Amino acid sequence: MYSQLDLWLPELRHFKPRANIRGNFAMFPFSSILSASPQLQTLDLIDLFWETGVEELLHALPPSIRRLEFSQLDDNILAILTPSPGIPALCCPALQDLILPQHTPTQPGVELSDEAILLLINAM
Repeated sequence: MYSQLDLWLPELRHFKPRANIRGNFAMFPFSSILSASPQLQTLDLIDLFWETGVEELLHALPPSIRRLEFSQLDDNILAILTPSPGIPALCCPALQDLILPQHTPTQPGVELSDEAILLLINAM
């Protein structure tokens, strides 16, 4: 387990971590890095593989996030990013680009229902 990082990264705009995480995503200090980066605009999670904890990471994102890219995505994660009528999304109010993984039967980690995708499209 990693200890709390004493970081302040006020000019960090783009973050592209690379790791093969098996188990709990929350064990790694990404939330500390994100909370120390108030101007972060792009988070690329395309090369990260996790089993749990990404929801907490999304809630730790600064409101400045404009672009997210995933290699794994499911309906629960998409619901966090989907605003309801008259209510902003639970995170990422400035989100402009959401890059979804290619949806194929052989692509591991892609578990999106048509309903969840349609809710997101209609909410935008």
